[in-house]
Amino acid sequence: MLCEELGEQIKNVAKRTEGKDWAGRIFNIIWCEVQPIYIPQYRYNEIKKEYKDKVPRKDLAIFAAALAGKVDYLVSENREFIRLAAESQNLFKCMDSETFVREVLSNK
Repeated sequence: MLCEELGEQIKNVAKRTEGKDWAGRIFNIIWCEVQPIYIPQYRYNEIKKEYKDKVPRKDLAIFAAALAGKVDYLVSENREFIRLAAESQNLFKCMDSETFVREVLSNK
């Protein structure tokens, strides 16, 4: 799942760390190899409006992508984000990577 804001975050980090050419290559890999589902801006704005007071602004793009993508799990190392995301909805489970590996991947 990818929305415009997440795409911009990826580009900006890539530009800062390795330059604009590398950022272009990274984005090309994302679009061609990963082939993410793109969240339309109107849907992102709806989610952002509904959850702006429930989820930290810096994490809202990730939360919106998870919600719009109808994921089963949201995995993050940001414990505050996990807690707030879990409290804000009951559509997907929120956990850190260690818990995800232990509870989900080890049961497959």
